[in-house]
Amino acid sequence: MAMTEYFDAESVADSTKSNKGKEVRLESDTESIKQSTSSNKGKEIRKESDTDTESIAKSTSALGLSNQKSNEGKDKGKPLVIAIIGAGRCAHRHYLPAIEFARGDFYLDAVYSRSKASATKLAASSKVYAPRAYWDEEPSRNLDVLLARDDIQAVVVLMHPSVQSSIIKKALEAGKHVLSEKPVAQSSKSQRELEQWYNTRQWATQPRIWNVSENLMYFDTAHYAFEQLFLLGGPITSFCLRFYGIQMPVASEGYELLTRFALRLIAILRYLLSAYQERVTNVTAFTSLLRQELPPQDTVHAIMKLNSGGSGTFTISLGSDFQNELEIAIYTAEGAVVVNPGRVVVKSKTMDHGDGEYKPEEKLLKGGSFVRRDVVAFAEAILKGYSTPSAKSDRGLGDLQIWETLLESAQRGESLYIA
Repeated sequence: MAMTEYFDAESVADSTKSNKGKEVRLESDTESIKQSTSSNKGKEIRKESDTDTESIAKSTSALGLSNQKSNEGKDKGKPLVIAIIGAGRCAHRHYLPAIEFARGDFYLDAVYSRSKASATKLAASSKVYAPRAYWDEEPSRNLDVLLARDDIQAVVVLMHPSVQSSIIKKALEAGKHVLSEKPVAQSSKSQRELEQWYNTRQWATQPRIWNVSENLMYFDTAHYAFEQLFLLGGPITSFCLRFYGIQMPVASEGYELLTRFALRLIAILRYLLSAYQERVTNVTAFTSLLRQELPPQDTVHAIMKLNSGGSGTFTISLGSDFQNELEIAIYTAEGAVVVNPGRVVVKSKTMDHGDGEYKPEEKLLKGGSFVRRDVVAFAEAILKGYSTPSAKSDRGLGDLQIWETLLESAQRGESLYIA
């Protein structure tokens, strides 16, 4: 089971209400969905067979989406035209459904992948839109052509870390607002350089919004655990994070898959430790490969030291054949907070009723799609003209630095300091 299924399991079909609190009609028949969407707009939505430029211009004009300025903060009744760049697993399972859910905020009009097969498959997967597919094998339909379209105002970038930062920059230079997934770049150095370029960029017109998804902005379980830790009282004496997942991966996704999960886990751990201004300063790590289809490694075991002198353990493995488990336990001088998907258990000395046993308090929290909520927040940021701090890329830079140091520690066989 993928980690996103622990925390991001709701699909569009499970929801009966939109982010605006209004009822969303979710017909089971694909054609009826497209017809209802078309009738709501009062105009005809372009079909996949309309491949010429004139048809694209007519369809976007008919929907009232060709005027970029009118959409950006001046007319909230019209959805922003958006494109998806990247057609991998996350595009299909999370971001396409999230954009369909936010149909009042966005209108998906284009998708891109390096291959025709992937691009057309993603385009055909939508139950709400009929986006035009772009791919590198045809010069008239490559990424540059997509980014040159004036009617497209925003893009979601879901590419491999090795090329993601360059595509984010290219999209911003083309005047598009960008929502990108983590990791932003292949290395913390590349991410830092991109952030520096973005923060010093002089925009000719309205500043371009760049949000990063999966920054835990809407992870309610982590927020509740943070509050309980703060109320317990410190200091933190120890901690333990362990994640075992059964995966059915594609061989080429080995490093990318492990990195994606690790960055999410590290982000949660860093957030909880910050309840007492703790941070990881030293790591000693060991890696191994349990499943040959996930090279170069699918398992990491590490010991982490905190700035206060405390320590804890960090384990992530995608090579398990028998176990799906995620648990984060933070121990303080006054008690403990244990986090599982959708569940937080608190134990404290005040819960001792005289028999020497602590009576834990348990709270169940409803799961939900924080990718979906990230997409809605992206639309709001575009309309307002600025992002909230929790959606900015620098929130994830520390996660990537720790992950890089863990892998380097394992490679060098020694404990390493994190600046």
